[in-house]
Amino acid sequence: MLRLRLCRASERRKLNQRLHADVAYARPMSRDIRIAEMKRDPELIRKILFEVEECPADKHIDGFEFDGYDEYTIALHAELLIEAGFLDGEVTHFASREPPSVIVHRLTWSGHDFIDAVRDETVWKKVRENVLKPTASWTFGLIIEYAKAEIRKHLGI
Repeated sequence: MLRLRLCRASERRKLNQRLHADVAYARPMSRDIRIAEMKRDPELIRKILFEVEECPADKHIDGFEFDGYDEYTIALHAELLIEAGFLDGEVTHFASREPPSVIVHRLTWSGHDFIDAVRDETVWKKVRENVLKPTASWTFGLIIEYAKAEIRKHLGI
């Protein structure tokens, strides 16, 4: 099941007011430990970016649901995408162990570049086989460069 929640700008302002009224900031140490326990999931990253791309320009996304992923993992991946500059959005952390609130406004230029590079399923399969599986570490830059090289090879450039 795949579900995303959309909200208009006025709804987003109301949501932000409600969230900021209830926020009690957690100690940084507890948040750092939770993030350190999570590994980036390239499949989830790709799913989030494609969902944001499909969102109408006048709407904002205030949550995602994907089969096989818990709310906390999805929220932290969306937060990482905001931090990496692939998404424009807002993140609110709570003192409790509940997931952060993430509101996504749009894809950035870098976000568009990334999904354009990995859009084709054949290219994505090669990225998974040749970049993600054999190596213990990867970067978005490495994925994009490899995908671009595969596209060039396919086009004969």
